[in-house]
Amino acid sequence: MPTSSPRLVLPTTPSLPTKRWEEQRILMIGQAGVGKSSFFANDPEALFIDTEGNLSHLAVKKVACRSWEDFRAIYEALYAKAAEGTFPYKTLVIDTADRWLALAEEEVISRAKEKYNPTVAAKIFTIGDVPEGAGWSQTTKLVMMALDKLDQFPAAIVLVAHVKQVKVEEPTQKYDKETISLWGGVGSSILGWVKHTLHIQAMYTGDTLQRWTRTLPSKGLESKSHGGIVPDKFKWSTADLKAEWQQFRNLFDNGSGTAHA
Repeated sequence: MPTSSPRLVLPTTPSLPTKRWEEQRILMIGQAGVGKSSFFANDPEALFIDTEGNLSHLAVKKVACRSWEDFRAIYEALYAKAAEGTFPYKTLVIDTADRWLALAEEEVISRAKEKYNPTVAAKIFTIGDVPEGAGWSQTTKLVMMALDKLDQFPAAIVLVAHVKQVKVEEPTQKYDKETISLWGGVGSSILGWVKHTLHIQAMYTGDTLQRWTRTLPSKGLESKSHGGIVPDKFKWSTADLKAEWQQFRNLFDNGSGTAHA
């Protein structure tokens, strides 16, 4: 008869649902220029991990991240703050995830060049050049391990990324789908890791830019919100994006489990 570890206690009651902000993992995708960064810039408790240097138009707390070495230094600084018990942020925003992935690829290429002999290393320019397809899996692993480490901090994790259109072929039909712009394995892993995929759609009505957030999954659109916390077609106001941010933030609880004020 099989025996179980004496240290493992199986649950007898269900867990309670939670909407704590610090436990959220958010992916916001949309075309360039629709205001993804501007939306989260209204969060006074956010730190932007700035991978592109395109945030000069916003008044935000930001730290430059131009290499994976920079990212490691940022993580170590955050870890030190957490160890002191004085973590100063409630939201960590990676802007953009597209460029952050490119930094991870550069890191994997650099490691591969050091690992293989000079003849092989001289032929490695992209992750696809790493022997036996290891570049793709190593990059995915590097990115997901980094996200899991960030997730240990008492802060919501936000990834800002662009969208791409892919062709989906099923046995009975073919259709186009708008999804995260990151490639294959890493894109799929991130989509599975996040709790909310906020797909921003935008169009002009005359001179007015109309924007809304899609969170209901569909064949042609990558979007979701666990527990239906973020309603589908949540509208953004062009006139007062700060008010829209506050309305969005109020959908979640603060650290004590009560509604955010």
